[in-house]
Amino acid sequence: MRKMHVCGMVLGLVASAAVGQAAQVWESTFDSTADGVVDIFTGNANKAMIGPVTSGELQITTQDTGGTYAYIPDRAGRALGTAQGGTDSFSGLYRFNWSTLNTTSSEITEAVGFIGNHSAQSRQFVGGRLRHYQIGGDYLVGLDVAFGSTGHLVENFATAAGPLPNYAINLGPNALNTDYQLAVGWDGTTRTISLALYDDQGNLLGQHSGVLSPSNPALIPSSSQGDVDAEVADLSVTHLGWGDYTSVQDNTQTVWNVDSLAYYNTADGAFTAAVPEPGTLSVLGGLAMLATMRRRRK
Repeated sequence: MRKMHVCGMVLGLVASAAVGQAAQVWESTFDSTADGVVDIFTGNANKAMIGPVTSGELQITTQDTGGTYAYIPDRAGRALGTAQGGTDSFSGLYRFNWSTLNTTSSEITEAVGFIGNHSAQSRQFVGGRLRHYQIGGDYLVGLDVAFGSTGHLVENFATAAGPLPNYAINLGPNALNTDYQLAVGWDGTTRTISLALYDDQGNLLGQHSGVLSPSNPALIPSSSQGDVDAEVADLSVTHLGWGDYTSVQDNTQTVWNVDSLAYYNTADGAFTAAVPEPGTLSVLGGLAMLATMRRRRK
């Protein structure tokens, strides 16, 4: 009991410090249930987006939809609590592994980030459009920043491929069942979308960001300042989660096993939380040393 008390106290301090630094609003840990993750919109009858919870992980399945269900996505996620608009700032952190990924060179896509209840894949969404493909046995993932609300822009959806210059992160041949962290953020002051992929230790694997501005033709080709202002003003996202996305329309699926999903009320909170603070590491190291000493005394 004493050992459990000491561990609980230290972990509580670590958790409190992390919340204070990263402005965490909530976290779903999927110990035995979907922990607040629900269907937002169901437009794809080919599969169920929300799967079972197994060993503390929630299964989520996205699809590059084709045929009858092309461009009409399934969307799922956990409610933020209050709808967020274009002048707000927020971020989300996914801790997960992929158990199914695309094994062809055709780039299939999915939407990951902040989502509203809309039937179109390019509406009420800010975050990442992830591209998955395989070359020479290596799995690659492209982190494309994406934004769309009600359709004021010349293009239906503001997107920009990344990270530059190679447009994708090479995860190697062993990407399946490897633990990753994905941080997604929107800064309403600078109108910046940010993405970063880390390993489970907080080491950065790749990142990409883009400013929603007419001066950034890669993200908003040919749109006027008025169009951009109107698109930002109309943003209303209600959930953090996932969406199907149609690109090559081959119905290829991506399967996530999600260990946790967390929402922060700052643009950088999720990115900060993905990388352990030196102080946190010191406390955890001290905890490990204490546990070792106690074992030796027995």
